[in-house]
Amino acid sequence: MKKKALLSFLALLGLLTGAYAQETVTYTIDKQNGKFTATNASGTWASVWTSTNGQLTLRSNANNMQWNGNNIDARSGTAKKATYTVTAPSGYEIESYSFLAKALSNNQTLTVDGGSAKTITSSAATRISANGLAVNSFSFVITGDNTGTLLSKFTVTVKGDPIAHLSATKVEQGKVTTGIGNTDVAILRSTLTVGGLSGEVNLKGITGKVNATNLKDVKAVRAYFATNAQELYIDKENLMKWRENNGTLFAEGNIAEDGTYTITGNKSLTIGTHYLWIALDIAETAQEGNTVDATITSYTIDDKEQAEPNGNPANAATIFLTESSVLMPMDKGSLYYRIPAICTTADGKRLVVLTDDRKDHNVDLPTHCYVVAQYSEDNGKSWTDPITVAGTAGTGGDYGHGDASLITNRINGDIIGIMTSSPNGTGFFSSTPDKPQCWKTIISHDGGKTWETPIDHTKELYAAGSPHPNWLGGFTGSGAGLQKRDGTLVSPFVNRESPDGTKNNVSQNYYNFMSKDGGKTWYVSGKSGTTAADEPKIIERNNGDLAISVRANGFNYYNVTSDDGETWKNPPQTRFTTGISGNACDGEYMYWCSTLDGNPWNIVFQTGPNNPQRQNVSIALSTDEGETFGTPKTICPCGSAYSAATVLPDGTLGVYYEEEGVYGCFTMRFVRFSLNWASDGKYSFTEETPFHPVSANIITPDGMRNVTMQTPKDNAIYDTAGRKHPLAPKNSIYIKNRKKKLD
Repeated sequence: MKKKALLSFLALLGLLTGAYAQETVTYTIDKQNGKFTATNASGTWASVWTSTNGQLTLRSNANNMQWNGNNIDARSGTAKKATYTVTAPSGYEIESYSFLAKALSNNQTLTVDGGSAKTITSSAATRISANGLAVNSFSFVITGDNTGTLLSKFTVTVKGDPIAHLSATKVEQGKVTTGIGNTDVAILRSTLTVGGLSGEVNLKGITGKVNATNLKDVKAVRAYFATNAQELYIDKENLMKWRENNGTLFAEGNIAEDGTYTITGNKSLTIGTHYLWIALDIAETAQEGNTVDATITSYTIDDKEQAEPNGNPANAATIFLTESSVLMPMDKGSLYYRIPAICTTADGKRLVVLTDDRKDHNVDLPTHCYVVAQYSEDNGKSWTDPITVAGTAGTGGDYGHGDASLITNRINGDIIGIMTSSPNGTGFFSSTPDKPQCWKTIISHDGGKTWETPIDHTKELYAAGSPHPNWLGGFTGSGAGLQKRDGTLVSPFVNRESPDGTKNNVSQNYYNFMSKDGGKTWYVSGKSGTTAADEPKIIERNNGDLAISVRANGFNYYNVTSDDGETWKNPPQTRFTTGISGNACDGEYMYWCSTLDGNPWNIVFQTGPNNPQRQNVSIALSTDEGETFGTPKTICPCGSAYSAATVLPDGTLGVYYEEEGVYGCFTMRFVRFSLNWASDGKYSFTEETPFHPVSANIITPDGMRNVTMQTPKDNAIYDTAGRKHPLAPKNSIYIKNRKKKLD
C-alpha cells in the first residue's frame, strides 16, 4: 500500500475508532539526514540540528556543534560543560536511541539524564544507548576540555500518531505591563503543537474573555501568529523602524459587553509548533494603575471546538503612563541584553540609556560584553537604534565593557557614563594590582546622541602605580551615580583590597569616587562604609550628608556620612529593616523630590525584586530621606532583576529594568508612572502642590559657581549649587547674604 493511501486509511481508522493508529519511525542524526538550523553569524558553529522532515531536533545550550565529515563534532564550549537535548516530533515519544561517542583529543565525560558518567576516550568509541523509553526528549551533558566529541551512528526511534492533529497547547502570560494608548499589546501566548508526520489542521476560531478593571480601557482584541518564539512585536506607527516586526494577523475579534470575545479566521497549521498571540489595544483614556488581561477558552480546529483547559495563566498587565520595550532578545542579532542605566538630560528633553550587549552569551565580565546607547524624545514610548559605544577596537578596546552607570551634569549638560572593563581578561574576583579590572568613563556632550571614546581612570584611583596600590580591583554600581548640589560628581565604588596587594586577607569595602571638574579627573574619598557587599547606590540628603545603599545577600546595607566618607554614622553591617528585601540584586536608591527645590515633601525611593527570587521588581517610598521605607508596590510581578530609574521634568518616574519574558531571555523594559500611583494616592503633584525638579544650572563647561562670592539680590536665597529658591529650604544648608545657613 502506498504511503498516501496508508495515511488516508489511518485517518479513516482514527475517525472511526476515536484514536489514530500508532506509527514507529527511526531517525538518523547526521549531515545526510538533516541540517544545522541555528548557527552563529558566520555559520561555523551551530546550536540546533533538525531532521530533513523538520520533526526531530538535537539542540545544544550554545553554538557548540560543527560537522566532522558526515557526523557531528560536539563541544563542551568555553564553559567546559554543554547540554545536548534530543526532542521527538510533536505527538511522538522516544522509544529508544543509540550512538557512538569518541573523544577527538582529550578525554571527555558524558552523562545521560543525570545518570552515571561515562568516560569518552580517543582510543575507542563508546556506545551510549537506551531502550523501552516513553519520553518526549532526553539529554546528555558533555564535560571536559573544549576539544570535541564525535557523535556517530546516532539513531533515535520514535512512536506516535502519523496524521496531523492538535496534540498540545500551552498558554502563557505575555506582557505584564502596558501603557496608555499602546496598541497590539502582546497579552497572551498559546503555543499550538500540531502532532503527526503528515498533513495539517485548520484553525478557524478562538474564544476567550477580556478581563479588565474597566472594560472601556480596551479598544480592540486581535490574534496574531508570530514568526518566531520571541515576544510578539507589532509597530504599526513605525516608531522604532530598526526593530523587526514578527507577527502576521490572523483576525480581529469582537468584544461583548461581558468581556467575552470571538475571533474568526482561517489558517492552515502544519505539523510542528505555532505561536498564537492574543493582543489588545489600550484606550487613550485608560486610567493609570488599572489592569487588563485576557483568557482563551477554546479553539475551533477543523470545524470542531476544542476546549482550552488552562487558558488563564497568572498575572495581568498594569497600565502605566508609558511602557515600551527598549531592547528585546534578538534585536540587532544579539540574544542577550542586560544591566540597565538611565538618566534625563539637563534640559529635560531626552531620556538616555546605556545597556550591556552580550551578543550570544549571558556571562558577566570579563567575558566580552559591549555597551550600547539609545535615547528617547517622547517620554520613553520609542527608542533610537542602539549604537555601540564601548567594547570594540574603536570604542575603548576590543574586550569586555559593562555594568554602566550614568550621571547628568547639571552645570554643563554633559552626560557621564561610568563602566567597568576587563582589558586583562580579569573579573572582579581575579583582578590584581598588576592586571586590574579597570574603571572608565565615557562622556556625551550632546545629550546622548554621540559619545566620546571611553577614558581609563584606573591609575588615578587604584591598582599598581596608583594612590591605592593594594587594591585588587572593583566596580561601580550600575544604574545611577550622583551629582551633589555643589556640582561634585560621585560614583559609589566597591573594591577588593588586601594589606599587601596580594590575595591574602582580602576584604571587600565601599568608597566614593569623586570629581570636581565634571568627570575629567577623579579621586578616592573616605573609608569603607560597609563590607562584604557590592553594587552600591548613593543619595545626598538635604543637610549635605551622603547616604548609601549597598546590596548584600538578600538584603541591603545602608550607612550615612557627613564628610564624604571619612567617618560613618552606623556600623558597616547596618541593614535596612523596611522596604524591599529578599534577593541580592541591583536596584535604584534615589530622590524623587526634595523640599530644597520647593516641593512639599522629601521622597526617596528604592527599586528591586521584592522576592527571594529575581522576580517582582517593586518600588518602595521613604519620607525620611531614605532612612526607612513603606510597603513595596509591584511594578513587574514576573521574573525581573536589575532596575534603574530617573525623574522626568513633569514629576513622573521612569524605571528601566530587566524582565524575563516568554522567550526566556531578558527584555529591557521601560515604564513611566506618577507619584500618585506609586504612593497609592497619598502624594500627588497638582496645581496646589506642583513638582519642582532639581534645576539645571548650565554655565561654563568647566566652572563651578562659588555662590558665596555672588552679590545677593532682594535678599535672595540660594542652594549650594547656586540655584535661586523661592522659599527657605527646610532642614538644609542654604546661602543668604553670602553666608551659609542651616535650618
